[in-house]
Amino acid sequence: MQLFKLYGVYLFVFSRLAHPTAAAVSACEIGDVPADVPIVVSTQEELQAAIPANCTEIVGSITIAQDYTGPFTLNGITYFEGSIASADNNSLAYTEAPDGHPPILLTSFEMQDLLYMGRAQYYSGISLANVPALTSINIPKATYMGSIQIGNFSQASFDFSSLVNATWIEITGGSISSLLLPSLVSVERYLDITSYSSSHAPRLDIEFPALTDALSIAITANLSRLSMPLLSQVTGGVLPYSSSDDTEGGLSVNNLDNSGSTVAMIFPQLQATNVTKFSGAIASIVLPSLNETQGDIYITASEPLAVNLTNLESVHDLILTGNISSINFPALTYVNNLDIESQLPLNCTPATTAYETAWNLHGSNSTNNTYISAMSCHSTTNIQAGGGHKLSTNAKIGIALGVGVASLGALTLLYFWFLAKKKESAAKEVIGEGAIELDERDLREPPPDYDSVMATEVGSLRSEWTAVQLAEGGESEHRDLEDVHREGQERGAVDDGDVSQVTPVERDAVRV
Repeated sequence: MQLFKLYGVYLFVFSRLAHPTAAAVSACEIGDVPADVPIVVSTQEELQAAIPANCTEIVGSITIAQDYTGPFTLNGITYFEGSIASADNNSLAYTEAPDGHPPILLTSFEMQDLLYMGRAQYYSGISLANVPALTSINIPKATYMGSIQIGNFSQASFDFSSLVNATWIEITGGSISSLLLPSLVSVERYLDITSYSSSHAPRLDIEFPALTDALSIAITANLSRLSMPLLSQVTGGVLPYSSSDDTEGGLSVNNLDNSGSTVAMIFPQLQATNVTKFSGAIASIVLPSLNETQGDIYITASEPLAVNLTNLESVHDLILTGNISSINFPALTYVNNLDIESQLPLNCTPATTAYETAWNLHGSNSTNNTYISAMSCHSTTNIQAGGGHKLSTNAKIGIALGVGVASLGALTLLYFWFLAKKKESAAKEVIGEGAIELDERDLREPPPDYDSVMATEVGSLRSEWTAVQLAEGGESEHRDLEDVHREGQERGAVDDGDVSQVTPVERDAVRV
């Protein structure tokens, strides 16, 4: 980091030597420089009046008043040793300006010619907060700035096209239309980009093609692209406003997209990181150069994600949650805590294998004080390595017994049903067919004329039944049959040709 500071001073000195006319022009002091008391401006006109004519270098600070309205334009200034801040810059600590803080109606901020901005031992630079009307910040030529802090805006674009080094970059609390940092190589402290997208704001491209290192990087946005091909280390450490014992930082990326689109999180050169967090709509995570880290890795997926950490050998804690569809870390030999909670069907075998490997190598080794403290892997449905659902042997036996018992029961029921139907059919043949036939004929044909045939039929019938009764030897049965015949006549159910003879079976039925 000391080399980083020396590099910033080098840029400042080299730029002065590269412009001989600058040496002939003394720096212009504004405000009370020794006491670090800034000048306060409420309009663009007041700003222009406060800057001496033909001045290209400024030593001092400027405060943008609470009642400032309109653009802030300070072109022609190439070196600024000091800071420019809004009157309400304490609101940077909030996502939205606190109640009772009226907004500053600054619409744009422009320093087209600025090359260097900072001051030794200070986080000097620009600090703008509670500026909801801000639409753009353009500082396209600056190669070094101590700090860039922008917060509590509605929607704005940012152009820092030539910025190579910075101590601190924090752009939060609004919707970022575009962000240009193509030359950024190193951030000494904190790089925090947070964009809360509005309904009409485009998705954000985050492209840092030259960035190699930072103490901490945090990206939260509705992302369309993420690219940091040269990033090699995000080591963490003591952040601003933290105690000397508070070590934080690391790499954190959260894609807020909820439309179903995903973004690949690819860091081909990343070798060292403190805490690593990936969350949201992730297409893939690629960390081919990250072999070991003493920090933790957290992955939370809102869309189905296959986690492939193929080269990771050692990690403190590995925590995977959300829509994890598969896991793969074949090289992992040490992990303190391995915790996986998936909302999708998941094969936990790779987790079990990694845990067993790490335990066999380190679990009982007291010489290096390494051990595996915890491991868990859960999902909605555990599946086997082949991808299909796996049933235990007991489950298979249970299913087979269940099917067998059910089949036997069905056959038994079918057998008794068949017997019942057979008995019912036999009964119909014995006593039911005559009655059914009589009923059906009653519906089809009118009853016969009993006046002409009654005597003949009755005499014939009486003779038949009398013979039967005498053969059996019972007068009571004879009377019963006469009663049956008489009831038949009254109902009109007697038909010639149907009762001309009475069989022994019919007689027995009547007797019963």
